[in-house]
Amino acid sequence: MKKLKGSCLCGAVKYTALDCIDTDNCKCKKCQKSSGSKSIKWFSTSRDTFKLDTGKSSYKQYKSSKWARRGFCLKCGSNLTMDYGKKSQPDIIWVTALTLKIK
Repeated sequence: MKKLKGSCLCGAVKYTALDCIDTDNCKCKKCQKSSGSKSIKWFSTSRDTFKLDTGKSSYKQYKSSKWARRGFCLKCGSNLTMDYGKKSQPDIIWVTALTLKIK
């Protein structure tokens, strides 16, 4: 497995994911409002292999709807994750693709 690494804009929150299960380009109103764009690109990964490497105290989740929680950096406000909860997608967490570190 190839490690996927990424961070928020300011670098306070850094993460590692060990797999990419799927990708999605979401155009819903919630994603538009949270990103300030027409769409946001996500990749899904196993909840068990997604780890915050640094910045756990700067990472915050909030309930953006009755079915989803969004994670972001408290310092810079970068969108980082979306989680549909243990009932809907118990093994999956969605991560904003543009936060990936590209070599």
